[in-house]
Formats: sequence, structure tokens, C-alpha cells
Amino acid sequence: MNLRQLEAFQEVMVSGSVSAAARTLGRSQPAVSALISTLEESVGCALFERRGGRLHPLPEAHFLFEESRDIPERIERLRLTMRGAPEGARHTLRIASMPGPAMFYLPDVISRFSESHPDVRFVLNSRVSTSVRQLVANQSCDIGLVDLGIEDSDLDKPLIDITPMTFNCVCALRDDEPLAALSEITPADLDGHPMALLLPSHMTNRQCRKAFHDAGATLNARYQTETFIPHLRLVEGGNLCSILDPMTAEAYGIMTRRGGAVIFRPFIPDIKMEVAILTATFAPPSGLAREFLDMFMVRLAETTARFSNGFIPG
Repeated sequence: MNLRQLEAFQEVMVSGSVSAAARTLGRSQPAVSALISTLEESVGCALFERRGGRLHPLPEAHFLFEESRDIPERIERLRLTMRGAPEGARHTLRIASMPGPAMFYLPDVISRFSESHPDVRFVLNSRVSTSVRQLVANQSCDIGLVDLGIEDSDLDKPLIDITPMTFNCVCALRDDEPLAALSEITPADLDGHPMALLLPSHMTNRQCRKAFHDAGATLNARYQTETFIPHLRLVEGGNLCSILDPMTAEAYGIMTRRGGAVIFRPFIPDIKMEVAILTATFAPPSGLAREFLDMFMVRLAETTARFSNGFIPG
């Protein structure tokens, strides 16, 4: 089935005859008849009953007419839009992310990107990682950002391309804590100290428990949450530490405009946070999406470097 066949079919349905349709379309009657015949071959059924030299629509023809009547108009509208729109305005960039980065980190990256792309529209969805995977697989978004550290992440599926990334987590603590004088933090330093962790199903929780166990230190997991963002306020409240990822640490600087009371120190041994960028296997990223991904990767490299030596917002 192609557009010429549909145009001929719809004109026959509207005008009531092949000859009238041919005049409207500027084609010969045999040409229109041939288009109708090939359309019937394409859909696998007769659309008209031929009686007395005229075509009489069958129920299948009425069904096809209702289902396809707006297709030529939509294609023409799309053609005119693509011809008349500026290069940047032809795209809406759709991003789906796990909740943490979607709150502060990604909006900041998007804001900076939009400065050089003023005509681009953005859609940012905050979803759990399994939902992000589904959105990418269904091609309902252009870029996905997911957490690989969740036991039930269900990411080993077809239809998506995965670009994994691994970060070393950092220790978040108040700037007036005695531990703030240290250049790096170890489990021994946090022996019995109240801590905020992610849920037990997350890889960072399991790594923290192993690190404390191996060091013979007591892990006092007073708070356990689904995302890292709440830890920032908990730590800010005092007498509490958290081991969290650099994107969350950077988010604190964004939300407090570098004026908060929480500082960050490298944590030894390494606690790994694994995330991934997802794109659809059968819908490669557009030029615009690739530009955004390039900028995002540069920003991530800057963020990880920023916190590797113990960054203090301010």
C-alpha cells in the first residue's frame, strides 16, 4: 500500500466514479483503475463490486476509507512543516530518567543545552528504571538514564542499546562534623556513626555492608531510602553521613547554589554506582540527541573529576 493508491481510492470514494476521480487527480481513467486494482492486491481483498461499468464500495472499502482518510492530509502537513521549520525546531528531545538525576542534575544539563538550542522542546519523564527501559524499547523517548544497581532492574532485554557507566561514590557529611577534617573517609571512621543508605536490594547498600564487615566496623544504617536525594536533607540536619553518587552530590550544589552545609569526601574502599544510558536499537539517536548525549557525557566526566578529590560546594 502506498500514498498514490490511497489518494486514488479516497477520491473514488468521495466522487463516486473512476472518471470523476481521474479528472480531480489529473490522471487517466486506466491509471486510476490500475491503482485501485493494485491496492486491492496489497490489502488482500476486494474493495469494490464492479457492476454496470461502475465501482460500488464493499464494506471493506468503507472501513479502509474511515481508517485512512486523514493520512494524505497528515503527510502533506508534515511535509510543509519540515520544509518550513528551522533546523532546531524540527525536534522535541524526549528524555526519561530514574528519579534522582531527574530532579536537579538533568534539568541543569538541559538548561545549559537549551541555551545553544533555543527552538528545541524538551520532555523529561521521571520514572523507575524498569519503566524507563520500557519507554526506550517502545521508542516513546529518545534517551533513557537508568540505575543498573537494582536487583530487579530487568534491563537485559532486546530492543535497547545500553551504554554502562560506573562511578565511585563519595561520603556526604556536614562541614562542621569532626570527620570533615579528614581528606578521605573509611569504614573505621564511620564505625557506629548513623548512616543513610539505599534499600537493601541496591548494590551500593550491599557494597557498604561488605566494606564495613571487612573492616570490622559497625554499620549503623539508621535510614534507608529508594533514592539518594533525601539523604542530602538528612545529612544537612546533622549527625548523619551518607555514601552517595557524584550526580547526587552535584545536585546538592545546584539546589543550594553552592552554599549548603554538606561537603563531600572520597570514600575508601570504592563503592561503585552503575548507571546506563539507553537508546532504542532500531531507532538510532537523532543528531540532536547525539549532541545532547555528548554534552551530558562531558558533564558527567566533569562531575566525577570534581568530586574525586573531595569537593566542597561553595
